[in-house]
Amino acid sequence: DFDGYTSGASTVTCYGAAIPAGYVATLTAIDCNDAVAAINPGHVEVLYNGVDDNCDGNLDEGFQLLSNVINAQCGITLAAINSV
Repeated sequence: DFDGYTSGASTVTCYGAAIPAGYVATLTAIDCNDAVAAINPGHVEVLYNGVDDNCDGNLDEGFQLLSNVINAQCGITLAAINSV
């Protein structure tokens, strides 16, 4: 649990009287990006960021993908949707 969200990315069984630092007691959902606390199973999906914010395997679910072409954009490739 590197990001402090208290949900690790893998399962390790530990035996002892106390939970070692960096481990959690139970895993109810898998933290798909253990390096970023804002990406976790309880997070709300963020609109059009291209990231699986809630670790359910889908990007930007619940939002209709829209595309508008501006004359100045014809013939160029955008690096991201927010680079308009």
